[in-house]
Amino acid sequence: MSRIIISSIILFIICLSSVFASFTVDVVPIDDEIMPGEVGQYEITIENTGLEEDILKYIFSEDPSWSIITKPISHQTSLKLDSNEKKKTIVFIMPDSSVDSGQKYTYSFKIESENTGINKFVGLDLFLRSPDKLTDYVPIVGIDVDIDSEIDPRDETILTIGLQNFNRLNISDLHLEIYSNIDSKINQVMDVGLVGLEKKSIELSIKYDPLQSPTKEQIIVRASVPSRNVTFDAHVKNIQIQSYNEISSDVEKIDNFLKTQFEVSYLNDGNVKAQEVYKLKTSLFKQIFTKAEPKPEIIFEEGRRYQVWAIDLDVQEEKTISITMNYRPLFIIFIISICALILYYAFRSPLVIKKHAMHVQKSSETSTIKVLLHIQNRTSKVVENVKVMDKVPAIGLINKDFPVGTLQPTKVIRHENKGTIVKWMVPTLEAYEERIITYLFTPKLRIIGPVKLPASMVKYKNKMNKFSKVYSAKVSSE
Repeated sequence: MSRIIISSIILFIICLSSVFASFTVDVVPIDDEIMPGEVGQYEITIENTGLEEDILKYIFSEDPSWSIITKPISHQTSLKLDSNEKKKTIVFIMPDSSVDSGQKYTYSFKIESENTGINKFVGLDLFLRSPDKLTDYVPIVGIDVDIDSEIDPRDETILTIGLQNFNRLNISDLHLEIYSNIDSKINQVMDVGLVGLEKKSIELSIKYDPLQSPTKEQIIVRASVPSRNVTFDAHVKNIQIQSYNEISSDVEKIDNFLKTQFEVSYLNDGNVKAQEVYKLKTSLFKQIFTKAEPKPEIIFEEGRRYQVWAIDLDVQEEKTISITMNYRPLFIIFIISICALILYYAFRSPLVIKKHAMHVQKSSETSTIKVLLHIQNRTSKVVENVKVMDKVPAIGLINKDFPVGTLQPTKVIRHENKGTIVKWMVPTLEAYEERIITYLFTPKLRIIGPVKLPASMVKYKNKMNKFSKVYSAKVSSE
């Protein structure tokens, strides 16, 4: 009898404790119809209806085909509730690709009380839709365009178009159009297929004309789905085509005897106009014998003289500077001078005659003029039979008395109108010998100022045994 009473008491206590430890569960679907790859959402509200604090645990299925995440994440294991306290949990559920679409599923899990071990089963109804039957879906495609913002037209550039299908709708005719504002050769049209939720990247090679001038460019990418009559917003990428200068030069030098020729060539392989400066060190002497086309500018830097050419080059233009340094005329002049000097010394007169006249006696009525004739043999050879002749103007009379020591004339011929001719004979003139002949003459009238006297003459036999004549300069009395 006592055993029956004890058992009854224990059963009553268990029933009483289950009353105090009870809880309620309420499920509200947020998104219970999803496409494969999408996530179902449910709001679960748990209330502790017991009289004591309790810890409730979520016990989810271990089926790997379903992924479960709670928010907050701490509810994934357990949540603590005071008596009569409510707490909400958002449960995310996502089936993997092995779960067939087009069907309705009920995902079951347990909520268990830690205090009493009492649990309740909860079922989440989920409908997994089939992508093949989504004819009412509007295509949603994300487009991202990437290309360098600055481009050297000589280099190849990659245009990357990133595509993402944001729903499960298979798109077989995604139409892409790529346009360039400046180069029609870059324009392209293509059709791309995208399955549901697929991401795809397309890389296109962009190659501009290397001579494309610097400018602002726009690459425009347009996308559409013709079968659904859907057109997406165009994507525009702004690009700067860079400028570059690529000047190539070539110097060709040709050396000949006393003549040097330069050919300096410049070629502009850039896409903009350019200027090149060529400097050549020179001097005033060199400049005289230098010819150039085009003509250079002369500048001075640090005390040095330079010829400078500023060459303006258009795109793909080539220009040449021609420089010739020719010292041959100088050499020819030198040779001619040497030959002339040789000929001069070879054929010059061996005799030189110089004449001087001076007043040696001057009075109020008349004056006497002394004349000196200097005859010199300027060679190393003897000259024989030298004849000297001088003329005294008719205004004067030659004195018959010649100074002592001077050579006496061999003949004196007087003419009343033409004046007096005096001749001397020198048998020999030794090498480098000099003779001085002196005579006096007196003007017939008083003369104020200098008296002009004609040239004197020396006559001798040359190497060809012919007579040659040498004259002095005309002089005036001092």
